[in-house]
Amino acid sequence: MRKPLVAALLCLPLLAVAAPAAQAAESRPEAAPVSALQVPVRTVNWDLTSTNANTLRARYSDFIRSLRNTGTMVGGSGSDAVWETSRGNEVIAVNVTYGWSENGQGVRRTVTLYLTANNLYLRGFSTGNAGNVVQFSQVGEQEPFDLGHALGRNAIVLPYSGRYGGNHSLEHGDTRSRQLWLTPNGVWGNMNTLWTFARDGGDANTLRDDLVAAIALTSESARFRNIEGTVRQALGGGTSLTAQEAAEENDWGRGSRWIYQERNGSRPTPTDIGGATVTSYAEATHYIAMLRSDQR
Repeated sequence: MRKPLVAALLCLPLLAVAAPAAQAAESRPEAAPVSALQVPVRTVNWDLTSTNANTLRARYSDFIRSLRNTGTMVGGSGSDAVWETSRGNEVIAVNVTYGWSENGQGVRRTVTLYLTANNLYLRGFSTGNAGNVVQFSQVGEQEPFDLGHALGRNAIVLPYSGRYGGNHSLEHGDTRSRQLWLTPNGVWGNMNTLWTFARDGGDANTLRDDLVAAIALTSESARFRNIEGTVRQALGGGTSLTAQEAAEENDWGRGSRWIYQERNGSRPTPTDIGGATVTSYAEATHYIAMLRSDQR
């Protein structure tokens, strides 16, 4: 089962301070002053303001490369080894800038998505680096992460976690809900829905599809090469994630352990990644991109 997702360049110092109390998800966000950070933050920018397909695709490729280059890959030990980046407790702030129409005028808006750098899981979002952050619930999580505490900011806590499947999850395990139809207009709409909720509050249940999209556009595309390719294609017009791509999102742990063992000469038995059987490192890296030594 996939863990909560979530998900470079300015480092901020590590400071210690008590975090503000979290707010209920149903409340209207109030502007909150920025307090001291608990973890370093690295900033990555994704420019979605162009309407030219080639420009959108090129900028997306640059953005995903920045996520993959967050740190060198490291592995755990033993049978539970899972490849992660070497960035420890850092948070990546992904500033997504897009164009929107407001009162008949074109405006530029920025929604910030927050990912933990060691595993690229999406942890929450905000309208910028001041005020409230919106974060997933930590109920039932094996590795809970309190984004508001980490950033030293008030948090609006969603009534569900970032998991796929299970009680209190983002969605309940039906991979068909992850076979998203993606278009440039749809992606802009996803980002604006998150931006509006972070500013005004509202019904958290209306965000589910937008958060599933945000995870696919960031965390899953950085992990899986074929998902990145599908998203890039969609930015030129429109396409949907396949059943294979939706299913492999649950197989990151198993797939990364397998490729870790294969790369280190353990010769593991064939395994499935989303339903596709892989028998070699080359086959596995058709799907898993984050583990490539060249990070390209």
